[in-house]
Formats: sequence, structure tokens, C-alpha cells
Amino acid sequence: MTEVLTQAQLADISLVGVSRIYELGDEKIHALRDLSLEIRQGEFVAIKGPSGSGKSTLANVIGGLDTPNEGKIVVGGLDFSKAKDKELSHYRSKTIGFVFQSFNLQSHSTVLENVLLPLVIAGIDKTTRMARAKECLELMGLLDRADQPTNKLSGGQRQRVSIARALANWPQIIIADEPTGNLDQTNGQIVIDLLTKLNRELNITLILITHDADVAKKAPRILEIVDGHVTDRMSA
Repeated sequence: MTEVLTQAQLADISLVGVSRIYELGDEKIHALRDLSLEIRQGEFVAIKGPSGSGKSTLANVIGGLDTPNEGKIVVGGLDFSKAKDKELSHYRSKTIGFVFQSFNLQSHSTVLENVLLPLVIAGIDKTTRMARAKECLELMGLLDRADQPTNKLSGGQRQRVSIARALANWPQIIIADEPTGNLDQTNGQIVIDLLTKLNRELNITLILITHDADVAKKAPRILEIVDGHVTDRMSA
């Protein structure tokens, strides 16, 4: 895991005047409104808000999955507005790791095959990718489940597989969108503890998307979003 630390080009996140508007027929929906914020490399930040508040849109524009109508986004020196498609693709595959509420795993593939997938796509050689995938599974306490199909696992175990997959390319930033949404309280706490450990021990920036106030309080810093506007505060 030392590669995470030795590659550490600081991936500070800067948004200035970012707006995202969706058009549904004649209606315009302002998901983000003139939003500006800074997130430093290694921070643990929760983005909290009700459904439709803009929190997932904010995560998607930071992750390079969506494009704002206005404003500037710079991550680790990469200006999204000036970046080529190849640079943004590299950013999404190398700098960012995504964890989703619905796991987004290949259900009939094995645990190991799921974690290997982003490494295969990235063109990593077989020996290296096998070693990386097994190391990530070991971090999640799932190495002994490597050969099991993911559809045979519990929800908590599947979410841990998705975290291992997000970690496979040693990202500098992990965006976790409602990672506890499909889990009971015990497994949800296990997942939050694992994500927090990655943030503290590996200096990975953790952006946690949640509607749950109790989950948000796990983060030292909370960005509260309502109607596309953000309030920035420290956790109590």
C-alpha cells in the first residue's frame, strides 16, 4: 500500500461559481447554484442534504461524471474546463474511486473478479493486478471470500467488495454515495469505519454523500446542501 503514499501528488479540490441546470421540457432545475468550495487532500467531508438538494450532482461534477453549465472545477491542478477527454478519463479511473449505494457489482462474477475489473480496464499487467486486488480484499477482511460469487454475499460484504474495487487503482479521492443506504445499522457502521480508516491511514480524501444526519456527523466537516446552495461547517 506504500504506492498510495509515494504517488501523492496533492489532489486538492476547488470549485468556483459552479452551477448545474437541468432542463425538463420548459422547466429548468437548478441542482447547483453559484457554488464555491475547497476540499484539501486527505480531508474527510460529508455532503448532507435531502433528496433533490443537489448533493449527488455535486459529487458527480467533482468525480467528472457530470459537467457544470457555469463555473470552474480544478482537482490536483487539472482544470476540467480545459482538460481533454483522455485526461478526464484518466482522472476518473486513476484519481477517483466510487462507492455506490447499490454496490454496482457483477453479481455472477467472483469477489476477486469484481475487484480486478478496474485494473484490467486500466491495462495493469496480470501479476501486478492480482497482487493489488488481493491486497485490497485483505484490507476489507474478504480475502477468504475471493472465489465466491458476489451474489452469495451479505449486503455488508458486498459493500466491502465495492470499497475494495474503488481502492484497486489506489485513488487519491473516494466518493461514497449513500454507502450505508442499503445496510442495517451494524453493517453500516462497519462500512463507515473502514472508509474512515482509509482516510486516516492512507491520506485518501473521503467525500461521503448522505441524507442521514447521524452518518454525516462521522465526518469532521459537513457541507449541507439545500436547493443547490451549500453551508460549510465543522461537525459537532
